[in-house]
Amino acid sequence: MLVLAAIGGLAFVLGSLVVGGRLLLLARRTRQLPEALIGLSLFLLGGIGYPLLTVWQALDAAPRLQIAVCVAHAVLNLVGQSAQVFFAWLVFRRLETWAGALCAVYTATIVGLFVWQTVAPGWSEFVRTGAGPWRWLMGHILFSLGWMTIEPLLYYAKLRKRLALGLADPVTTDRLRLWGFASLCALLTTGISLIPSPPASR
Repeated sequence: MLVLAAIGGLAFVLGSLVVGGRLLLLARRTRQLPEALIGLSLFLLGGIGYPLLTVWQALDAAPRLQIAVCVAHAVLNLVGQSAQVFFAWLVFRRLETWAGALCAVYTATIVGLFVWQTVAPGWSEFVRTGAGPWRWLMGHILFSLGWMTIEPLLYYAKLRKRLALGLADPVTTDRLRLWGFASLCALLTTGISLIPSPPASR
């Protein structure tokens, strides 16, 4: 089981680095913000943040370095999660004022959690006990994954109806389906990971 988990984790990291890197290169050529945002999100969260989390949890013998890695991981989450919701807004809700305001509030609250954790109780306390406002980041993660699940699936439903009339591209329609279900899997996986394990039987 551990081998399968390691293989899956490695595939996720490599996939995030490759896809995120290619999107960033595409954004460099096209000068388009959506490609830059989703590429940055994938590259930072999956490509760097995920392995950094593993490193952070393995540094018990070096507490100062562990705290530094924890803070770096928090910064990656702050930037990556914010980039993800702004991408969803620009691609699916660009003309909706409420969506833009929601992105601003979302980012402001993550920044607030980061500053709050830094001021008190501090990152050393978070590393040792998990205490502090930064533990609420998981709510932001679930929200961004949920938004990235709902929007492509809603758009897929629209394009599927147009496809029957020959008014939509079948490849684009299928890509939205795959994107939505991939995001749904990520959302479910994250949600399941929050379920507490049953107490060990004696």
